[in-house]
Amino acid sequence: GDRVMLILKRHYQFWFAILGLHKLGAVVIPAPNQLLEHDIEYRFNAADVKAIVCTSDDGTPEQVDLAAKNAPSLQTKIIVGEGIVSMPQNTFADYSALTTVTLPVGVKTIESTAFLDCTALATIYVPAKKTDYYKKRLPEELHNKIVELVPEKKSKAKK
Repeated sequence: GDRVMLILKRHYQFWFAILGLHKLGAVVIPAPNQLLEHDIEYRFNAADVKAIVCTSDDGTPEQVDLAAKNAPSLQTKIIVGEGIVSMPQNTFADYSALTTVTLPVGVKTIESTAFLDCTALATIYVPAKKTDYYKKRLPEELHNKIVELVPEKKSKAKK
């Protein structure tokens, strides 16, 4: 199966990700969050990593972005965690094969060139009741790709 690197510290999402990836038949490569650009780049290329799921903490996404520039096999990047408030220029510049992006609740700034080279981008998932909020922040040509995530209704158990 495809190789997927996990840099999730002690986040509970690690356990969901690892179980799901094993069910899919992917090869999971756990890695510590202290890795720097050259460490991550080496692992990407040595293992032919296709995707990474990383924490938003401690500058990890920035190190992953730097490493991704020299890792032709990497196709997907998923960031997990709180505190993502900005999507700077060229956030997804190295991900031309990316088809889906899920924006976290806290994003307040999205540069118009954040999705610059995402020619295959088909869907941008946004939190429930936030469609208008993100339409104001995303370039107009991406508005037709926005899909609102609707939370499941919890049914009340009868006693």
